[in-house]
Amino acid sequence: MAYGPDDDINSPWGRRRARELTAQVACSVDGHHYIKGAKGARPNRTDGAFCRPGNVSLSTKVALDQLAFFAATTASEVVPKATDEVPHPKGVLTTFVCGGNYARIGKPPFSPGQDLFDYLKDQVPGDPGQCYTKAGLTPRRVVDGSHGHPYVWGQSCDGWRHFDCLGLVDFAVWKLRSIKDPETRTVKQWASKFNDVKATHITDNSDVMNADLVSQSEHDFHHIGMIYLADDRPFVVQAEQTSKGVTTGTPYEAGKWSGGRWRLPDSFFRDDADAAELPDAVYNPGGSLWSRVG
Repeated sequence: MAYGPDDDINSPWGRRRARELTAQVACSVDGHHYIKGAKGARPNRTDGAFCRPGNVSLSTKVALDQLAFFAATTASEVVPKATDEVPHPKGVLTTFVCGGNYARIGKPPFSPGQDLFDYLKDQVPGDPGQCYTKAGLTPRRVVDGSHGHPYVWGQSCDGWRHFDCLGLVDFAVWKLRSIKDPETRTVKQWASKFNDVKATHITDNSDVMNADLVSQSEHDFHHIGMIYLADDRPFVVQAEQTSKGVTTGTPYEAGKWSGGRWRLPDSFFRDDADAAELPDAVYNPGGSLWSRVG
C-alpha cells in the first residue's frame, strides 16, 4: 500500500505511513534466524532492539554434547509453570542454540556420523577466522520437540540477525516509536486485554491495518506476530521456530490467532515517519538467503 505526499499520517484513522513502515521493518528481516530471547542483534554486536541490544553470541563449541559451531547462542531465564507444590518457581538460566534455518534450507536433523567427525577434526582450534563451513553450513545441537535427533546442519549464524517472536515485534515497533522506552514486554502485555500499551481489540475482519498485532493464547499468550498488507490482503510476519527463522507469506486467518488482533494507538508512532531510522540493505537478505549459504 503506497501513500502520496498529500496523505495525512496524523489523521484520526491512524498514522498510516508509520504503521506501513513498521510492518516493512518486520518483513525486511524475512529469512533471518530464530533464537529464544533475541531481539534483532547479530552475534557479538549491539545492534538489536533498544530494550536488549546485544545478547547474542557466536559459539564455536565442538564437544558433541554442547555442539554449536558458528551457531548463535543466547542465555535467558526460563521460569517453570507454577504448580500447587511450587506456586512461585524460580527461573533457571538456560542457553539456547540457533538452528540456522535448517528446515528452510532443506536440511533435516541427523545422527552424528563420520562426516561430522571429519568436519570437526579439520577445524582450526582457537582461530574461528581460519575455520570453514561445509557448503555454507555448520553443525549444531538443537533441541527441537518435533524431531527425535537434536543435531542439525544449519546456516552459519555469522552476520545474521536473530529474533524470537517478541523480539521481532520489539525490533520493528521500536524503529517507529514516538518514545524510545527501554522496556521489553510479554505477549500478554502487547496483544491481549491485559496489554499495557493501550492497544485496541479489533474484531472487524474488514478493518485490518499494517502493524496490527496478533497473538495466540493457548499457553498463556505464547506467540505473537505482526500483520502486513500485500495487494490489500493481510499476511503475518513472525519468528516462530528455530527450524525456519523469520517468515512472511502466511495469510492472516483470524481463527488461528486465539489471542485476537490488537491495534496500537496513534500516539505510539512517530509523526515524522519518513525520517525514522529504517533498516539498510544489510538487514534485508531478500533473495540472498541461498547465496549467503553457498
